Amino acid sequence: MEEACSDSDERATVQGKPFIGIRQAMRAVVSNQPIERVYIAKDADRRITGKLERLCRERGIELCYAESRLALGRSFGIDVGASAVTIVKK
Repeated sequence: MEEACSDSDERATVQGKPFIGIRQAMRAVVSNQPIERVYIAKDADRRITGKLERLCRERGIELCYAESRLALGRSFGIDVGASAVTIVKK
């Protein structure tokens, strides 16, 4: 269920709509939207991302880890770091 993703993997494999940032990502998961995958940055604070990781595991949502917040943010077209990105199926 968990896998590491290279910087080029993230954007290339996305089919749905990305929800960028920990709050947006949590909102998408909690509201039971059809989630394709959740990306979490390895360097993100686990106190912040821990709840999202637990929810994903409980709900059987695929988790993917990016090397850094900056790499994850840039993979999804923003110039700042992102702790998490949730992809909602179209």
